[in-house]
Amino acid sequence: MPKAHPKTNIIDLLLPFLALGLITMGIGGYGLYEPHETHFAMVGSEMLLRNDWVTPHLNGSPYLNKPPLMYWLIATSINLFGNTEFAARLPIALSAWGGIIVAGKWSFDLWGVIAYRVTTLMLSVTLGWYIFSHQILLDVLLGTLLLASNYFLWKLICKPPARAYFWLYFLGLYLSIALCLLTKGLIGLFFISFSYIAITIYHRSFRVFSQSRLLLGFLLVSAIILPWGLAIEHSNPGFWHYFLTNEHLNRLVGQRFPSDYEVSKTSLGGYLGITALWCFPWVIFVPGVILFIWQRLELIKTFQFFRAKKSLPISPEQNGILLLAIAFILPIATFLPLPSRLIYYGIPAIPAYITLSGGLLSQQFLHHQQQASRPYQSLKNKYNSEKHNPFFDFYGYIFLLLGAVFAIAITIFPNLATIFSVIAEYQVFRSIFITVLLSLAVGFLLAGMGILKRDYQIAFNSLVICFCLVFAIFNLGFSVFQNERSSKKLVEVLDQHLPISTLWIFEGSREIGSAGGLSYYLNRNKQYAQDLKISASSTSSQPVSNQAGSDQMETSQTKASRLLLPLGFVQENNQQVYRNVLVLEDGGKNRIPPRFPGSKPSYLINKRNLQTYWDSQRPTLFITDLLRSEQDPEDPIRPNLPNNVEEPIFTIGTRQVYLNRAAVQSIKIDQAKIDREK
Repeated sequence: MPKAHPKTNIIDLLLPFLALGLITMGIGGYGLYEPHETHFAMVGSEMLLRNDWVTPHLNGSPYLNKPPLMYWLIATSINLFGNTEFAARLPIALSAWGGIIVAGKWSFDLWGVIAYRVTTLMLSVTLGWYIFSHQILLDVLLGTLLLASNYFLWKLICKPPARAYFWLYFLGLYLSIALCLLTKGLIGLFFISFSYIAITIYHRSFRVFSQSRLLLGFLLVSAIILPWGLAIEHSNPGFWHYFLTNEHLNRLVGQRFPSDYEVSKTSLGGYLGITALWCFPWVIFVPGVILFIWQRLELIKTFQFFRAKKSLPISPEQNGILLLAIAFILPIATFLPLPSRLIYYGIPAIPAYITLSGGLLSQQFLHHQQQASRPYQSLKNKYNSEKHNPFFDFYGYIFLLLGAVFAIAITIFPNLATIFSVIAEYQVFRSIFITVLLSLAVGFLLAGMGILKRDYQIAFNSLVICFCLVFAIFNLGFSVFQNERSSKKLVEVLDQHLPISTLWIFEGSREIGSAGGLSYYLNRNKQYAQDLKISASSTSSQPVSNQAGSDQMETSQTKASRLLLPLGFVQENNQQVYRNVLVLEDGGKNRIPPRFPGSKPSYLINKRNLQTYWDSQRPTLFITDLLRSEQDPEDPIRPNLPNNVEEPIFTIGTRQVYLNRAAVQSIKIDQAKIDREK
């Protein structure tokens, strides 16, 4: 495909920075959501607190569900920028930005500067890519690394690059593969392996293995991941058996223990539907993208040559489209037949799909510009099927229909507000929803009219501007909704009124990461060692310690430290002292804790322990499950509460907070001090 395109200009240099500003907009403006964000943030924080970069720890004990790359990135960010929500989310935001950079560069190499502009802007305002750049999960990072792996593989199998560039692409390919393994385990290796297989079949040749120096690359990947792999097995015997069986094989067949991702599971149809939603608004181009892949790869002709055992000349563009098609389809198709599919498993497919969509749209824009530059051409050539994609009129009508739907939704919004309890409960959501609906209505109506009038620049820019505004409003929604899904306010309110000796106990949850939210905000920017020494010396000559309960609760965390710590505090190898939250291990079938290799986590207690602590003279606090479903009659809250418990002193979202008598008394004393100071 010829690249008779405009030259690059200053706007093209500024586009990545525009994307960076959009992707990082508001990432520090709201509390970390539970259970996913707080678990990642607390593990990263504990790496710094414990000075242990080998074994991930959550709430004071090993947490062995995930490889370490995201934890390393978060710990590094916190170390550089301070322990804030911005620092915790910055790595995932930069990962999303990296995906935008790679997608734009690949589009430029394939189709020129127009494709680069279109792809960069499209991926920046794709719904799923934006949302998950503002929520800490692994899938955006995995998607960026998979796209980078395929891009560098493409550069290696095209015409041989200069020697210096060859080694640059070689390092880029195998470093990306190694980072995929350190992000999400073997699934990343599976995806890139399929790219090798597809290229081999398409070329009817094994040259891809020699062109990419596969054996040397394998040695490089091994050199990157083996040091950590050996170190964590040494520190946690049985890790690799647990990780490969429970987190890979058992997950594939839906037998992972515990099944703590139930809240994110979806049906086959739901999985396809939510993946399509993540690609909004560009999901509308799926039929055109599939046709684009089919035509450019010449699949019918390729099949004929394959049957005749002949080789078909293959262009760099065809290699690129093939790899992009694999990167787009495989992450979605892999999980379709599996019971373990989660709502965000399709996220890694987004960058490749948007790159293909950018290629499709750029070719249409370029054809339109070429037509407009030759106004005296014949009518036949003007509407030549090569020059106009018939799908685009269809897209125009769909956009008009969507605009009309959003406009109608504004008029019936009062009825919607009474149906959805979240809108009814928060008055600010009314303004947010109306503004979003109005923005979408105007954006889609302008886009539809622009496409039908062949003014593609207006159509495209209308959608980009519309979604920039929508995402700015989304950030406000994240902030408003944080009290429902974040422990930030809960901890800030309670911690300032309760003494440092307070024992924090959590009911447990489907995802143990929920406890990470409490411990993260309890420990953020705190120095407990000196406070504990002062507290111990001011109250008695003996250390502040709770002697009630079973001996199993007094673990090695107190034996190895120079300061005798009360239950609920952790110190390892004379590093910093920090708090952990005790968690019920027998809180019901919806709160089964994980079973990692090694000893039982020190934070686990049973109901008998809970009652002992509750009846003691130590201030104790009990927080109910964030993820409890009020519609589940088999999961009442009462069986997990201590005996003689009074009404909750504090309720925020779905959580309730209970205090024992010692804690209530400490709050009264604190209030008396405040009154005297006044």
